[in-house]
Amino acid sequence: VDRGSRPRARAESVVVPFPRRDPGDRLDLARLVPSGRSLLLAFAILGGALFAWLVARETGVFGVRSLDVRGASPGVSLQVRKALRPASGTSLLKLDLAAAERAVEALPTVESARFDRAFPHTLRVVVTPERAVAVVRQGASSYLVSERGRVMASVSRTARPKLARIWVKKDVHLAPGAIADGDLATAVDAVAPLARS
Repeated sequence: VDRGSRPRARAESVVVPFPRRDPGDRLDLARLVPSGRSLLLAFAILGGALFAWLVARETGVFGVRSLDVRGASPGVSLQVRKALRPASGTSLLKLDLAAAERAVEALPTVESARFDRAFPHTLRVVVTPERAVAVVRQGASSYLVSERGRVMASVSRTARPKLARIWVKKDVHLAPGAIADGDLATAVDAVAPLARS
């Protein structure tokens, strides 16, 4: 035996006991799955809600019976009502608001419009009317023009005496709904601050 060599330490094994699980601690997945009765009830409620929505959409339950037009003069409100007459009786759920908006904003006197479904039977329209800033004279004809340069209507030459007058040649296209361009647009921009003051 080599006395100079040290004896090696014995490797000791350590046993760490893990706690035993109680069979009652196991996750019972069967409890998390809904029962057949619960699933049947949920599908019945979903089907009933879908059926009620379809009935409300396709019938006159929420049909448009009145129009609430705000933000416009009586004359412009009447024009808006006429433009929306085809919507009368249509369900508020089925009504194409984008098409209604296009129809109203196509009116020469309307700059923009916002819609709101006021259940059960009212369609609310908030109108921003065009703002007249000048009367454009073309020969014997006169036209009311808005701040945006939109021709709002044909008027008599003595109408709106406080507004500026702009004379144009006969080759300039003027019709209700048309937008001014070129020299006429420049002239409208120049007189618009006078109408605001």
